[in-house]
Amino acid sequence: MDTYKEFPRPAQQWKSHYEYKRLRVKVEPDGSFNWLRLLVGQVDFSFVRSLLAHVYTPVGAPGYDPVSLFLLDLFRYLDNYDSMKLFLKDLADPFKGHAYRYYAGIHNTIPVASTFSDFRTRIGEDLYNEIFHILVEIVRRLGLVTGRILSTDGTLFPTFARYRGCPHFTPECREIPALHLLDDARNKAREAINNPYLINKPRKACVSCPFSERFKPGQPIPRLEVISFKIAYQSESTTASKDQTALLLGLSEQLEHSGLQFVPLRSNLVKINLDLRDNPASFCCPRVPADLDARVGVRRRKDNPSKTENVLGFDCIITMSVEPQLGIALPVACFTIAGNQTEGEQFRRLHDQVQEFHPDLQPALSLADSGNDSIENYQYCRRNKIRPVIAYNKRNEKLSQAAQRERGYDSHGCPFAPCGLPTRPNGFCEKEQRVSFVCSKQCEKITRPPSFHEQCPHRANAVGFATHMSIRDYPRLILEFPRGSAKYQKLYNLRGASERANSTAKADRHILEKPRVMGLERAAILSQIAVIVILLKTFIFFIIKVTKSIDKKIEKSGGKVVRLFGPKVPDFIFSILFPQQE
Repeated sequence: MDTYKEFPRPAQQWKSHYEYKRLRVKVEPDGSFNWLRLLVGQVDFSFVRSLLAHVYTPVGAPGYDPVSLFLLDLFRYLDNYDSMKLFLKDLADPFKGHAYRYYAGIHNTIPVASTFSDFRTRIGEDLYNEIFHILVEIVRRLGLVTGRILSTDGTLFPTFARYRGCPHFTPECREIPALHLLDDARNKAREAINNPYLINKPRKACVSCPFSERFKPGQPIPRLEVISFKIAYQSESTTASKDQTALLLGLSEQLEHSGLQFVPLRSNLVKINLDLRDNPASFCCPRVPADLDARVGVRRRKDNPSKTENVLGFDCIITMSVEPQLGIALPVACFTIAGNQTEGEQFRRLHDQVQEFHPDLQPALSLADSGNDSIENYQYCRRNKIRPVIAYNKRNEKLSQAAQRERGYDSHGCPFAPCGLPTRPNGFCEKEQRVSFVCSKQCEKITRPPSFHEQCPHRANAVGFATHMSIRDYPRLILEFPRGSAKYQKLYNLRGASERANSTAKADRHILEKPRVMGLERAAILSQIAVIVILLKTFIFFIIKVTKSIDKKIEKSGGKVVRLFGPKVPDFIFSILFPQQE
């Protein structure tokens, strides 16, 4: 944020007022202390008021300071409240909620749940994203974010709407014309009136799904129930009233004469033209969920990772900055899509988001799973001088031993030597943009007849058989750090930071586990809140961890000045993080 913007409403009209306070944090004898107090004492959140000034008008009813609402919304997730109802109950408590009210600047009036809902809608995803990146910039200036190694991964979370079994729904399914529906229902009702055996038996008026082109060839077209009813004998309580559906079908007189009544059971009708011309009835497909923005995605089951499950919801994709020298990883970009969209298509968008808000960051590595394995993503990385470390997507390739022999290389992209043994990576040539492979005379370590070794024409070479494969010929298969090598595996293992961030957003903080949100806009806002919580939680707990380690070392050294070292980092990773120190 470059310039300060004055909030348009005077402080006299606020129900709350946040002011930054430098707070002292007491360390207990067991080493614990109030980490939430440490957070509000370390970060001045006043910038939120200036950033949101343009979405408020100078006139209006008295409202809350936007910083107060923003902080209270964060406190709920930072202190792991499962629901807003429980949080607001503790917030109103004179003792439990005192700290929350003090930190957020709440005076007397406690906000209600709808206040936070309206606040989120007023801000929107874009402003939440700006707040997030301002916090990232604060942490970056403290030296905790270098952006040299980026790791991208998505997590699927459900919408609050129930999935009803059809993945092909669109807004058109909310109002489908039902040709001859009234005639069909009228004929079935008359059939029941004239047949005593059909009295009190449920009857249905159904139509075939009109969007058959959405289904795969050979897949059965479902029959959709529009209205369900039964013809029953009249009772004293219902004789005086006439059902409107019976009047619409023109059966009221016939039912009255027969001593019967039309009892509707279920109805999906949404529109009926009273003139009954052309196609008078429209209905809503019973398989349409309440949330039309959500889509069906696939994820691994928690109880059995070897199997998958369908989830109606959204996909939150987070890019983390992995800092091996500090032992932490912090989120630096976030974007939310529908559950069935491809994560790989958002790979470039997330990297562009990092460059837009933090142009000083210069990524050197980008880690991702096989969902991001596309030529466009590799070209983007190499065009921006980023080395991709992306898992290879087999894409239904034949991986039998005979098929690999025929194509000339194994599943890791290592070509076979003339004797049939797989070669090993032997370095990457920056100038030629290709990887060298050698057999390293593996045959000498294998029990085979002496004639086998003597007849090898490459035995005289120091490394045996040698060949190479270039990025130009195999843009997806060949990487700067060859797959199957020890370096590639060590780098790809750093992607575990993304998995831990997903776990924090779901299992630890219960933000994206089973949220009560519907619609892409609300889901995207919740994703932004999730990455803000992950960022602040990681930042504060890192400070706590370092402080405890320093205190422990000072105590052991008898009060002398000590130097704290971070985790041991392999030399080749250290050269990536700090190229100027090579």
